[in-house]
Amino acid sequence: MIDVLYFDGHCARAHAARLRIVGHELLIEREGPTGSALQAHRHPVAALRWPEPLPQGQRQLPLPDGSMVVGVDAAVWDRWIRSVNLPIGWMAHGMSHWRYATLAVALIALMALSLGRWGLPWVVEEAVQRVPDRLEAEWGATGLAELDRRWLRPSLVPEAQQQQIRSAFDDLTARAAQTRDERLSWRPVRPAYRIEFRSAPARFGPNAFALPGGTLVLTDAFIELMADHPEAILGVLAHELGHVHHRHGVRSLLQAALLSMAYAIWIGDQAGVLATVPTYLTTAAYSREAEREADAYALALLQAGGLGGEGLAVFFERLSCLDAHNRPRPAVECHAKARAERPSLLSIGISSHPASSERIRFFRAPGAQSARP
Repeated sequence: MIDVLYFDGHCARAHAARLRIVGHELLIEREGPTGSALQAHRHPVAALRWPEPLPQGQRQLPLPDGSMVVGVDAAVWDRWIRSVNLPIGWMAHGMSHWRYATLAVALIALMALSLGRWGLPWVVEEAVQRVPDRLEAEWGATGLAELDRRWLRPSLVPEAQQQQIRSAFDDLTARAAQTRDERLSWRPVRPAYRIEFRSAPARFGPNAFALPGGTLVLTDAFIELMADHPEAILGVLAHELGHVHHRHGVRSLLQAALLSMAYAIWIGDQAGVLATVPTYLTTAAYSREAEREADAYALALLQAGGLGGEGLAVFFERLSCLDAHNRPRPAVECHAKARAERPSLLSIGISSHPASSERIRFFRAPGAQSARP
């Protein structure tokens, strides 16, 4: 026998009890109310989830009827388990040996890496295909509203200039839609989009971004930086439209949501998942692969519309010549920086980050020139 504490599942008061194994059953004997006769409870040994023999702590044995047995002295409990020849499960046996425990940790890490490398992308890709346009538009509206609340202000660019940019981009996409460019034949040339203009704090620098649902945002600093090069403005809009076409924003949001959900399930805080959506939409950055996909889409769209990649190459050159405060560097410093620059291994989007030489070379390659005769 072994002395334990018994909790009946109805109140927090502990009852003194004794355990013993009778045949294939666990017999729990405890005193009844006000010192009355012993009460016995029986449970099949095989149906119980026996506690693991950890180095410290009490031993808690949950019972099928909602009650619980607690062995306060772990060493006494473990000796009793051995004396009645109860089988120790393979997991508990493994946890008591550091080699098995290390192997288990390694296997869990391998499973987690495999899930992140293959499982999660597959789930996200399947989910992306099932997101309705209405929901995607709502996500984009939520993100823009959050940005307007936190950082963005109404644009100071004249309305006539805004409309001129919108019309020029509409004309570009319309011309591209009429071509038989094989690079665009397998994809919709013009996913739904809406161009917005905003003023942003100076620390944001010349910026442009796309939100789920097709909202393309240009900042006043970006318009000012490329005012003398309208083809670059069209090129940046084409790049952002590439993000919309490939649904990079939706894919990133779903991936973050799934990771948050898994974490919430683990720690038991599901309520925090939805609360992170607006913040994520305002801080997300695209991967290097996503940026390359958007670059390829932009170049195909520009060439199908009669332009080339020169405008985007100029934009990235100018972006790389801004200092930490988004002010132009002297020409000598800018050229020295360009010569010293190596292809970046980081994700570089159209934001305050410097453009990589790899992207400038991509848009200046012979095959990226204007398709005009």
